[in-house]
Amino acid sequence: MTRDTTFEEDDWRSRASAYTGGKLEQNLAVVAELADFAQQRGLHVSQLAIAWALAKPGVHVAIVGARSRGQHRAKSGRRRRRAQRRRYGRNRTHRRPGRPGRGASPEGVV
Repeated sequence: MTRDTTFEEDDWRSRASAYTGGKLEQNLAVVAELADFAQQRGLHVSQLAIAWALAKPGVHVAIVGARSRGQHRAKSGRRRRRAQRRRYGRNRTHRRPGRPGRGASPEGVV
């Protein structure tokens, strides 16, 4: 999305303040800063957004949508997992050898 992006008249974004005028300029500047921040960490800005949502107290799931396979790959970190499979083997992408896995596990349920 750029400052030149236009929306159809029946699209709610054509009337929303976040997508028009000065607020749009401000939001685009924030997105550019976040994109730089994410890139410095080897992430896509969409991955950063998902992580931010999941870090909120009480949030346990993020339902993510994509309009193309490329967007899905960027959001899911698929390329990174592919590299991990090459490095650690097909079934060990979630952790490094010799390190305990993180997250929920049957052993952790009481």
